[in-house]
Amino acid sequence: MLFPSNDELRFAIVNNPLYKWFVKGERLQDVLWELEVASRGPFAEKLARPSSLWVEHVMPQSWEAHWPLPANADLTAHQPARDRRERLIHTLGNLTLTTDRLNIALGNGMFEAKRAKLDASLLALNKWFASRGEWNEAAIEERSRELAERAIAIWPHPDAAARA
Repeated sequence: MLFPSNDELRFAIVNNPLYKWFVKGERLQDVLWELEVASRGPFAEKLARPSSLWVEHVMPQSWEAHWPLPANADLTAHQPARDRRERLIHTLGNLTLTTDRLNIALGNGMFEAKRAKLDASLLALNKWFASRGEWNEAAIEERSRELAERAIAIWPHPDAAARA
């Protein structure tokens, strides 16, 4: 079995549509849960894993109604902007965990409404969104990079862990 290097894991998390790769969402929920636990501070309460977790797309899969592409996207750049967004929507940086009730409440609405609801969540993964003024491709990539570093800390390559 091939264990990815830290660079390969980092690249996969930042660039690949992990949501589409996990046909059954349970494994993706497991990954996000481990990132949730690692996101908690040293003085955080030990919350048990809720039984009804859902993987939520912060920028929804059906984004066109409430998440228009930037107005300054000219006609020649329009399709690449759309392609970039479609790719990033399924990356780890755009995904989070919610309970079933919160997932239903979030819907496909605008980020401002989602941000307030995510901030009310007890999950540390969702606190990240509270300080964001907007949610766009750059923010998704930033969060993907941050989650990649956290994943590497949890699951370092065996050679890298042995050197540490």
